[in-house]
Amino acid sequence: MRDRDLICKFLLIIYMPKEPKFRRGFTWRHHIDEKWDRLDYGFKLGWQICIFVILLGGAFGLLVWANRRSEREEWLREGARQELIRKEKSSELFQRNPVTPPLRPAED
Repeated sequence: MRDRDLICKFLLIIYMPKEPKFRRGFTWRHHIDEKWDRLDYGFKLGWQICIFVILLGGAFGLLVWANRRSEREEWLREGARQELIRKEKSSELFQRNPVTPPLRPAED
């Protein structure tokens, strides 16, 4: 039990002043702080671990998204480069071997 209390003291903000800390007296934020003070340490610890895991998952998801976006941009750049090379080759072939359009029969 003592170890758990020490861990909670290091991880949580558990010291709250009991006098009004806001200029307007006891506001809704003060009441929320009072309710937070009265919660069990295990609940507070679990809640903060849950928030940490959610933020960690969001950061990991953001990294995966950024990596896939850069790969997609690279793939599109490579495709545009291949398209440009293909157009250059086709224009070179056209200049070397000009193909005349087929003759159409005369219309009567």
